[in-house]
Amino acid sequence: MQIEGMLAVAGVEASQLRKQRYELLRGYGIPNTVLSGSVGLVVRRCGKGNCHCSQAGSDGHSQWRLVTRIDDRRVCIPLSGALAAEAKELIARRQQVEAAVQQVGRINARLLQLGRYGSLGRAYNIPWRRR
Repeated sequence: MQIEGMLAVAGVEASQLRKQRYELLRGYGIPNTVLSGSVGLVVRRCGKGNCHCSQAGSDGHSQWRLVTRIDDRRVCIPLSGALAAEAKELIARRQQVEAAVQQVGRINARLLQLGRYGSLGRAYNIPWRRR
């Protein structure tokens, strides 16, 4: 609870940082439309003698897959082309949310530094500097 008090510092820079944090959090909202994992295209040959993939110069069969973890186990989920595009968008959204959360963390650290050391923390960037 002490950190919350330290984040409530006064000043123009602190006010701007809090405004930026609020805009980031408000801009991304509740992250319920995110997806963890990665989407990749797998190309392989089926092994049937009369299939087009067995011909010389053929690219084989392609299939989109989502690779993710469910209950600490790696899972490959086959996807259609449309689902693969949507999955890529949801993964990109997760990456944006993670970047915003990291930025909020940096802002909070700076606010904490301002609360403890005022403007001296920025000038010297030394957390153990005595007043």
